[in-house]
Amino acid sequence: MNTINSSFINGNTTWLGVWAIPKDEEIANIKEVKSRINQRLKGPDFPLHITLTGSFELTYEELSNSVPNIVSSIKPIKINYKDYFLDEYLFEAFYIKVLISAELKTMRTDLCRILKTNNGNFNPHMSLYYGQEPYSKKNMILSQLPILDGELTIDCLNIVSFNTVNFTSKILHTVMLRD
Repeated sequence: MNTINSSFINGNTTWLGVWAIPKDEEIANIKEVKSRINQRLKGPDFPLHITLTGSFELTYEELSNSVPNIVSSIKPIKINYKDYFLDEYLFEAFYIKVLISAELKTMRTDLCRILKTNNGNFNPHMSLYYGQEPYSKKNMILSQLPILDGELTIDCLNIVSFNTVNFTSKILHTVMLRD
């Protein structure tokens, strides 16, 4: 039985995770900001998402079998986001912070339990750029961006395989959450 894990799939360095996918109509302004940043910094293209959990090891059958449990256990929630942040870490180089609420903590805890993964550090955010440009360059762009804060609905989760070398993602399962 093949195990899907967060180290290698098809010989590529791969990370497995669960992404919350915001509704397009709720993130038009964020997509515009992401586009402006990437025009200047030339980062890789990737879909806007909020990483809820990752680095789990399951067989594909176990992963597939977990989907009904996710659907029955996890309900849609509203989340709030606010402010830009910069970091040296490649995948958090330029992002919007997602505020941690009790509902978001519960969603993550339930996902970690279902997917049998660690519920450790959690920095929910929407990345706008992946890369390692200097802070000075990112700060110059940051000073020209509009203030972003708002609310999003999380009602769609993608279980993804993300190649950390070429920055490509493959959706393994899409889960629509229901009240």
